[in-house]
Amino acid sequence: MVALPHIQDHILWSHLCNYSTDTTPIIMAKETSKKSHQDISGQHYHIYIGWEDKTWEAFKKTILMKKLLLRGQAKDGLARQYGRVTKIKDETKMIAYTIKCNDYKYKNLDKQYLDHIYENESFEKEDKLDYQETLMKHLLATRDKFITIPEHATETPLKVYLLAEEILEHHMETREKPICKTKILYYISYYLQCVEPDRHNKKMKENILSIILRGI
Repeated sequence: MVALPHIQDHILWSHLCNYSTDTTPIIMAKETSKKSHQDISGQHYHIYIGWEDKTWEAFKKTILMKKLLLRGQAKDGLARQYGRVTKIKDETKMIAYTIKCNDYKYKNLDKQYLDHIYENESFEKEDKLDYQETLMKHLLATRDKFITIPEHATETPLKVYLLAEEILEHHMETREKPICKTKILYYISYYLQCVEPDRHNKKMKENILSIILRGI
Protein backbone atom coordinates (compact mmCIF):
# COMPACT_ATOMS: atom_id res chain seq x y z
CA MET A 1 0.00 0.00 0.00
CA VAL A 2 1.19 3.50 -0.85
CA ALA A 3 -0.81 6.54 0.23
CA LEU A 4 -0.47 9.13 -2.53
CA PRO A 5 -3.04 11.28 -4.36
CA HIS A 6 -4.27 9.61 -7.54
CA ILE A 7 -3.09 12.57 -9.57
CA GLN A 8 0.44 11.28 -8.96
CA ASP A 9 -0.19 7.87 -10.53
CA HIS A 10 2.25 8.50 -13.39
CA ILE A 11 5.01 9.33 -10.91
CA LEU A 12 4.48 6.20 -8.83
CA TRP A 13 4.14 4.04 -11.95
CA SER A 14 7.40 5.39 -13.33
CA HIS A 15 9.26 4.60 -10.09
CA LEU A 16 7.84 1.06 -10.01
CA CYS A 17 8.94 0.42 -13.58
CA ASN A 18 12.40 1.87 -13.00
CA TYR A 19 13.04 -0.59 -10.18
CA SER A 20 11.74 -3.53 -12.22
CA THR A 21 13.08 -5.66 -15.07
CA ASP A 22 11.45 -6.04 -18.48
CA THR A 23 9.65 -9.15 -17.24
CA THR A 24 8.62 -8.09 -13.73
CA PRO A 25 4.84 -8.45 -13.20
CA ILE A 26 3.33 -5.20 -11.93
CA ILE A 27 -0.17 -4.14 -10.89
CA MET A 28 -0.78 -0.66 -9.52
CA ALA A 29 -4.39 -0.19 -8.42
CA LYS A 30 -6.17 2.94 -7.26
CA GLU A 31 -8.44 2.80 -4.23
CA THR A 32 -10.30 5.36 -2.12
CA SER A 33 -11.00 4.69 1.54
CA LYS A 34 -13.89 6.16 3.50
CA LYS A 35 -11.93 5.96 6.75
CA SER A 36 -8.16 6.14 6.17
CA HIS A 37 -5.86 8.74 4.59
CA GLN A 38 -8.45 11.48 4.82
CA ASP A 39 -5.71 14.11 4.44
CA ILE A 40 -5.65 13.10 0.76
CA SER A 41 -9.38 12.29 0.49
CA GLY A 42 -8.77 8.61 1.20
CA GLN A 43 -6.76 8.10 -1.98
CA HIS A 44 -4.09 5.39 -2.03
CA TYR A 45 -2.70 2.54 -4.12
CA HIS A 46 -2.41 -1.21 -3.76
CA ILE A 47 0.52 -2.73 -5.61
CA TYR A 48 1.29 -6.28 -6.66
CA ILE A 49 4.85 -6.60 -7.94
CA GLY A 50 7.39 -9.39 -8.47
CA TRP A 51 10.31 -8.00 -6.50
CA GLU A 52 12.89 -9.66 -4.30
CA ASP A 53 13.37 -8.32 -0.78
CA LYS A 54 16.48 -6.33 -1.68
CA THR A 55 14.62 -4.48 -4.46
CA TRP A 56 11.80 -3.57 -2.08
CA GLU A 57 14.26 -2.29 0.51
CA ALA A 58 16.01 -0.11 -2.06
CA PHE A 59 12.69 1.24 -3.35
CA LYS A 60 11.45 1.90 0.17
CA LYS A 61 14.51 3.81 1.28
CA THR A 62 15.20 5.77 -1.91
CA ILE A 63 11.70 6.47 -3.27
CA LEU A 64 9.14 6.13 -0.48
CA MET A 65 11.18 7.56 2.37
CA LYS A 66 13.65 10.00 0.77
CA LYS A 67 11.92 11.17 -2.40
CA LEU A 68 8.23 11.00 -1.51
CA LEU A 69 8.76 11.55 2.26
CA LEU A 70 6.16 8.98 3.29
CA ARG A 71 5.68 7.52 6.80
CA GLY A 72 6.25 3.82 7.34
CA GLN A 73 4.64 3.91 10.79
CA ALA A 74 1.67 5.68 12.34
CA LYS A 75 2.73 8.84 14.15
CA ASP A 76 0.97 11.63 16.05
CA GLY A 77 -2.44 10.21 15.20
CA LEU A 78 -1.64 9.96 11.48
CA ALA A 79 -1.78 6.62 9.67
CA ARG A 80 1.25 5.07 8.03
CA GLN A 81 1.62 5.92 4.33
CA TYR A 82 3.21 2.76 3.02
CA GLY A 83 3.34 -0.88 3.97
CA ARG A 84 4.12 -4.33 2.61
CA VAL A 85 2.71 -7.83 2.96
CA THR A 86 5.80 -9.91 3.68
CA LYS A 87 4.33 -13.37 3.01
CA ILE A 88 1.76 -14.10 0.31
CA LYS A 89 0.01 -17.41 0.93
CA ASP A 90 -2.26 -17.25 -2.13
CA GLU A 91 -1.13 -15.29 -5.20
CA THR A 92 -4.57 -15.34 -6.79
CA LYS A 93 -6.31 -13.93 -3.75
CA MET A 94 -3.64 -11.27 -3.39
CA ILE A 95 -4.25 -10.18 -6.98
CA ALA A 96 -8.01 -10.24 -6.33
CA TYR A 97 -7.47 -7.98 -3.33
CA THR A 98 -5.24 -5.64 -5.33
CA ILE A 99 -7.67 -5.16 -8.25
CA LYS A 100 -10.91 -5.27 -6.28
CA CYS A 101 -11.89 -1.74 -7.33
CA ASN A 102 -11.18 -2.54 -11.00
CA ASP A 103 -9.12 0.62 -11.55
CA TYR A 104 -5.53 -0.36 -12.26
CA LYS A 105 -2.49 -0.34 -14.54
CA TYR A 106 -0.60 -3.56 -15.20
CA LYS A 107 2.49 -4.87 -16.95
CA ASN A 108 3.73 -8.38 -17.85
CA LEU A 109 0.42 -10.01 -16.88
CA ASP A 110 -2.35 -11.37 -19.09
CA LYS A 111 -5.48 -9.16 -19.12
CA GLN A 112 -7.81 -12.13 -19.57
CA TYR A 113 -6.23 -13.72 -16.50
CA LEU A 114 -6.81 -10.54 -14.47
CA ASP A 115 -10.38 -10.23 -15.74
CA HIS A 116 -11.05 -13.84 -14.74
CA ILE A 117 -9.74 -13.20 -11.23
CA TYR A 118 -11.80 -10.02 -10.88
CA GLU A 119 -15.01 -11.71 -12.04
CA ASN A 120 -14.66 -15.09 -10.35
CA GLU A 121 -12.54 -14.82 -7.22
CA SER A 122 -14.65 -13.99 -4.20
CA PHE A 123 -13.38 -11.05 -2.22
CA GLU A 124 -15.06 -9.27 0.67
CA LYS A 125 -14.89 -5.68 -0.56
CA GLU A 126 -16.64 -4.00 2.36
CA ASP A 127 -14.05 -2.98 4.94
CA LYS A 128 -14.43 -3.80 8.61
CA LEU A 129 -15.38 -0.31 9.70
CA ASP A 130 -18.09 -0.12 7.04
CA TYR A 131 -19.52 -3.42 8.29
CA GLN A 132 -19.44 -2.26 11.89
CA GLU A 133 -21.30 0.90 10.93
CA THR A 134 -23.93 -1.15 9.07
CA LEU A 135 -24.32 -3.51 12.03
CA MET A 136 -24.71 -0.65 14.53
CA LYS A 137 -27.45 0.92 12.39
CA HIS A 138 -29.22 -2.43 12.28
CA LEU A 139 -29.01 -2.88 16.05
CA LEU A 140 -30.28 0.63 16.62
CA ALA A 141 -33.25 -0.06 14.35
CA THR A 142 -34.08 -3.37 16.08
CA ARG A 143 -33.30 -2.38 19.68
CA ASP A 144 -36.84 -3.10 20.85
CA LYS A 145 -35.94 -6.78 20.60
CA PHE A 146 -33.34 -6.58 23.36
CA ILE A 147 -33.89 -3.25 25.17
CA THR A 148 -36.76 -2.34 27.51
CA ILE A 149 -37.16 1.39 28.17
CA PRO A 150 -35.46 1.67 31.58
CA GLU A 151 -38.11 3.95 33.10
CA HIS A 152 -40.68 1.14 32.73
CA ALA A 153 -38.47 -1.87 33.33
CA THR A 154 -39.43 -4.12 36.23
CA GLU A 155 -36.34 -6.27 35.64
CA THR A 156 -33.12 -5.65 33.79
CA PRO A 157 -33.65 -3.26 30.84
CA LEU A 158 -31.14 -5.19 28.74
CA LYS A 159 -31.62 -8.68 27.31
CA VAL A 160 -27.98 -9.25 26.46
CA TYR A 161 -28.47 -12.77 25.09
CA LEU A 162 -31.04 -11.44 22.62
CA LEU A 163 -28.59 -8.72 21.62
CA ALA A 164 -25.93 -11.36 20.95
CA GLU A 165 -28.47 -13.39 19.00
CA GLU A 166 -29.35 -10.36 16.85
CA ILE A 167 -25.66 -9.78 16.08
CA LEU A 168 -25.20 -13.43 15.11
CA GLU A 169 -28.31 -13.46 12.93
CA HIS A 170 -27.26 -10.28 11.12
CA HIS A 171 -23.77 -11.68 10.58
CA MET A 172 -25.07 -14.96 9.18
CA GLU A 173 -27.35 -13.12 6.76
CA THR A 174 -24.72 -10.70 5.45
CA ARG A 175 -21.33 -12.43 5.74
CA GLU A 176 -19.79 -15.61 4.39
CA LYS A 177 -17.31 -16.14 7.22
CA PRO A 178 -18.04 -17.31 10.79
CA ILE A 179 -17.95 -14.88 13.69
CA CYS A 180 -16.14 -15.72 16.92
CA LYS A 181 -17.21 -15.15 20.53
CA THR A 182 -14.62 -12.38 21.00
CA LYS A 183 -16.03 -10.43 18.06
CA ILE A 184 -19.61 -10.79 19.29
CA LEU A 185 -18.55 -9.49 22.71
CA TYR A 186 -16.77 -6.57 21.06
CA TYR A 187 -19.86 -5.60 19.05
CA ILE A 188 -22.04 -5.90 22.17
CA SER A 189 -19.70 -3.60 24.10
CA TYR A 190 -19.38 -1.13 21.24
CA TYR A 191 -23.13 -0.88 20.77
CA LEU A 192 -23.93 -0.50 24.46
CA GLN A 193 -21.16 1.99 25.25
CA CYS A 194 -21.15 4.07 22.05
CA VAL A 195 -24.49 3.73 20.25
CA GLU A 196 -27.38 2.79 22.57
CA PRO A 197 -29.47 5.96 23.20
CA ASP A 198 -30.22 5.05 26.85
CA ARG A 199 -26.63 4.13 27.73
CA HIS A 200 -26.40 6.98 30.29
CA ASN A 201 -29.48 5.80 32.19
CA LYS A 202 -28.54 4.56 35.69
CA LYS A 203 -30.06 1.10 35.30
CA MET A 204 -28.57 0.71 31.86
CA LYS A 205 -25.11 1.71 33.07
CA GLU A 206 -25.37 -0.90 35.82
CA ASN A 207 -26.16 -3.53 33.19
CA ILE A 208 -23.31 -2.43 30.94
CA LEU A 209 -20.82 -2.46 33.80
CA SER A 210 -21.98 -5.94 34.81
CA ILE A 211 -21.35 -7.19 31.26
CA ILE A 212 -17.89 -5.60 31.20
CA LEU A 213 -16.92 -7.19 34.52
CA ARG A 214 -18.60 -10.60 34.16
CA GLY A 215 -19.37 -11.10 30.48
CA ILE A 216 -22.66 -12.38 29.14
